[in-house]
Amino acid sequence: MSKEEVEKMENEILLTVLRENFNYENFNSEFQLKTIKDILNNKNVFYISSPGIPQNLCYEFPSLLFDGITVVISPLLPNITLNLTSLANCLKAAAITSFTTGAQKKEIYEAIKLKILNILYITPERFVLEKLDELESINISLICIEDAIYGLPNSSNFRPFYINLISKIKALLNFVDTNENEKHISLLLLSNFITHNDKMKICEFLILKILLKNL
Repeated sequence: MSKEEVEKMENEILLTVLRENFNYENFNSEFQLKTIKDILNNKNVFYISSPGIPQNLCYEFPSLLFDGITVVISPLLPNITLNLTSLANCLKAAAITSFTTGAQKKEIYEAIKLKILNILYITPERFVLEKLDELESINISLICIEDAIYGLPNSSNFRPFYINLISKIKALLNFVDTNENEKHISLLLLSNFITHNDKMKICEFLILKILLKNL
């Protein structure tokens, strides 16, 4: 079987999963399909979409197939609420925000360990405050950073917590690399349309500092 035939078969399988679980007839674009395939193949991706184009499928689709949890770091509480209410029926999710009590958080972590949840939404501030050993105790397959523009230094949108966010994600990835050879955490950054210059700045500030161990 040729490479093209194998790829066609893979695309048909993914399309079947899409139609049976997410109520879409087709992927939004070839780029969206490639993004999902790259994530499923443990690659790191920066996905930029045009305004009005939903981005959730880029992490929701892999979350259905992953063995571990998808952690979505989202800076806006209204977006977290919207994501929870519009979640596909095939998925289960919870959120940890400034309003989450200690008892609620304990229940969420237990649900993750029991593989009841597919997705955990969490604000950057709460992610930074989470104890590293707590994050290390759960099986994370994907870390997604929504609205990556908030990680752009010297912009009106910049959130200082993103500096600490880098250190926490980096420590988590280093722990996995050191202790679990067969485990991998992929990284997905999402953003609406931004300039090429801003994209390069975000890549340098977020992706490179997270993935390169000497930075």
